[in-house]
Amino acid sequence: MREVEQPAAPSLDEDSLGEDVARDQWRRTSPLAVLYFLANVVKGLVANAGQMAASLGAIVVLIQQELPVVALGTAGLLALLVVTAALRYWFFRFSLDADRVRIRQGVFKKVELNAQFDRIQGVHVEQSLIFRLLGLVTVGFDTAGSAEQEGKLPAVTPEFAAALRARVEGRKKTRAAVDDAGAPPAAATDD
Repeated sequence: MREVEQPAAPSLDEDSLGEDVARDQWRRTSPLAVLYFLANVVKGLVANAGQMAASLGAIVVLIQQELPVVALGTAGLLALLVVTAALRYWFFRFSLDADRVRIRQGVFKKVELNAQFDRIQGVHVEQSLIFRLLGLVTVGFDTAGSAEQEGKLPAVTPEFAAALRARVEGRKKTRAAVDDAGAPPAAATDD
């Protein structure tokens, strides 16, 4: 029996940003994005620590009485954090079209961001200590009317981030040139 060759997964390099990008070609970032999602889950827990004060008090009492139960509970909590981060990575997808970036995410509550390149005001590249060691970055998008970054692509290569930034800025310049060429001439005023 002859084996059928499977197509290779799309790469995240500059060539994947060409104008021949297929519509609705959903991609994943690097599997190391799990670290990004794990950090976000931990940040969420820390941010809500004040609301969990009663639970923390119960944990202190348990530590004094039942060390094996606490160890088992801690292991369970760590496993839950890792599973949550893995699920968030698994359900995170992005797609690049000729004029926009789309991001789908969410395990239970599905959210889709559809950002047109000419509406993106800024492309920000961040690099945490761990991503610096791994040679990866996180790309964030600022759009008009938003107080914080609208969307993020975690764990992509710096080359991908630079190519995406160049493509967004190139698209904005092209759009501005078309808008300027089609604008009516300014009316002269006699003062």
